[in-house]
Amino acid sequence: MAKASPRRIPIKWIRNIGAAIAALVLIGYVAFLVTQAIVIWRMQNDVNPPLDMFASAVLAPIDKYSYLPEIVASHPTVVGTLSKKGDTHQLNLLLEKLTETVKAEAMFVMDPAGLTIASSNWRSPKTFVGNNFAFRPYFQDAIRQGHGRFYGIGAVTYSPGYFLSHAIQHADRVIGVAVVKIDLRNLDEKWDASLGYMTIADKNGIVFLSSRKSWRYRPLNPLTPQTLEKLQATRQYAGMLIQSIPLLAGENSWHGGRIVRVQEPIDENTVAEGERYVLRSDKLPGSDWTVSVFHATDKVSSIAIQAAVATSAVFAFLLLISMYAQQVRKRIEEREAARVSFEAAHRELEARHQELAELSKQLHEAAITDPLTGAHNRRYFLDTIARMDNEARRYNTHVSIMMLDIDFFKRVNDTHGHAIGDKVLKEITRVCRESLRGSDVFARFGGEEFVFALSNTDLQEAALVAGRLRENIADMIVPIENGSLQVTASIGVSSCGSPGIPMSEAIKHADEALYTAKGEGRNRVVLYSATLGTRTE
Repeated sequence: MAKASPRRIPIKWIRNIGAAIAALVLIGYVAFLVTQAIVIWRMQNDVNPPLDMFASAVLAPIDKYSYLPEIVASHPTVVGTLSKKGDTHQLNLLLEKLTETVKAEAMFVMDPAGLTIASSNWRSPKTFVGNNFAFRPYFQDAIRQGHGRFYGIGAVTYSPGYFLSHAIQHADRVIGVAVVKIDLRNLDEKWDASLGYMTIADKNGIVFLSSRKSWRYRPLNPLTPQTLEKLQATRQYAGMLIQSIPLLAGENSWHGGRIVRVQEPIDENTVAEGERYVLRSDKLPGSDWTVSVFHATDKVSSIAIQAAVATSAVFAFLLLISMYAQQVRKRIEEREAARVSFEAAHRELEARHQELAELSKQLHEAAITDPLTGAHNRRYFLDTIARMDNEARRYNTHVSIMMLDIDFFKRVNDTHGHAIGDKVLKEITRVCRESLRGSDVFARFGGEEFVFALSNTDLQEAALVAGRLRENIADMIVPIENGSLQVTASIGVSSCGSPGIPMSEAIKHADEALYTAKGEGRNRVVLYSATLGTRTE
């Protein structure tokens, strides 16, 4: 008896298993990247408050004293001493007292050549008096543009500070410069380093404030020879500048930060690979300084790996369930597909039909309606009275025509503006609509002129309707700004039907009667008569 051959696994199943394994690997990798990015993004959010705190902490003392140099520069004692080349003793006393009052580090005054002639520390062995600071940018900027700002190490005291300067003027010329020095030495000692290392660098990228003390007076990137030459000329850091912070460039993250690695020296010949940081930098408002926060990324990878493993396991479990449910769902979906497709097509057809019907209705209403007043327009009126004329002739009845014109309407527009004129037209429309029967036709004929067709109404009956309408309009009050407005109307009336004249003639006769009403003083009703001409009612 022959042995049964082993059952082969279908190629389709092999493909599916391979695809599932590849999907698991891909999902795990994506989960690792996404988790890593989310953790770094959360770090980024944690960095934003320190950045805001940085800006407030640094700018607060500077803003506090920003007004002071101009006040010192305009003080009579300062201006008088420089302009008259008088004794500087009183000026020294003034600067000393002002410095103690506002608790600045120092104040001093220089002549146009940059020589310090008076200073608040005139009693100190390291007094500024007699020193020339013409090489400092704060002096040069004040001479050139009236004011200046500069961070640097003191050329005499060797203490860091922020210098605010203002030109001293007399008789429209610069006679010196007043300077206030702000002490920023202890500012970075209060910064909380729990969320990362925080630094502030000048426009050359030199860190001068840092929560990590070893980074002070170090560039974030190597300096060019030109920059070094300029720093030596201005003596900004007075020999305290040391080598740059060893940053290894990293990738830019999608959240707006940058991932860098800081090399840590072990000895003279060995440098450790260093720790990775999320670096976020922003400009301080109103300055050329850059504030940065270095947030360490330790534990990010371990968290991302755990998330990747957990995600892959969940995905594998869900994949097994979905494979089992797929066959059951497939048959249910096939049965429902035909029914859903048919119902969807029916609903779409019905919806389109309703849309077309509504659109047709809207287009018809727009074509026969005056957009300002909401009354019917001339086109609707002419189409309608043709049918009314045919019915009147068939049943031997009358149709009366009324032409109404608002008196002195141009004066209303010229006096109160077109907005009030439009309001009057709308109120007239309302009164006309309320004064007519449902079978009567009413339309705005053009401008301030309205036309009416009264079915089954002879000339005398139309005269009564016109009289009531004229009175209602005269009693109408239109509220306007700081008061109210009343208008009147003139109405011409004619009639057609049995024995019958053309409807166009009836409109012409009503217009002639309206013209007569206007000529006889307005605010009246005039009836047209073929034998008597027009007559006033």
